[in-house]
Amino acid sequence: MKNIILAALVSGLLALAGLSLFFWYLNPSAPEPETDRVSAEITDEVPVGYFDLRGNREVLISLQEFDINPEKIIIDRGTKIIWKNSDRVFHRVVSDTLVGDKPLFDSQNIKSGNSFEITLAEAGGFPYRCAAHPDTMKGVIIVDE
Repeated sequence: MKNIILAALVSGLLALAGLSLFFWYLNPSAPEPETDRVSAEITDEVPVGYFDLRGNREVLISLQEFDINPEKIIIDRGTKIIWKNSDRVFHRVVSDTLVGDKPLFDSQNIKSGNSFEITLAEAGGFPYRCAAHPDTMKGVIIVDE
């Protein structure tokens, strides 16, 4: 009889713990995961995590230690963007924005010590990544009107 009561008690506690975890997982107040969507709408407020580099004629983005720095930027139309590879391995900057079936920009392989530059004339949001290291090296450029 003790074994039956003990088994029922343990089963009840496990069920309660399982339900608690289930409802904790479904908690609607938990932060939503970050998405790959980019909003090109710019206001006077700079989105969290972005560097406001408007007013510069050119900006330098460092590719170093398998990192992009700064990762998320806001610039004016016509600003020259320069990616400089300071790693010992090559990197390849590729736009996630397609024109037809090709990326808007593709640096090809940037060897150590070399750079790649573009000028974006259209306003909008332009996510990009390093094709050689796409899981860890991602960035976003927002071009303001």
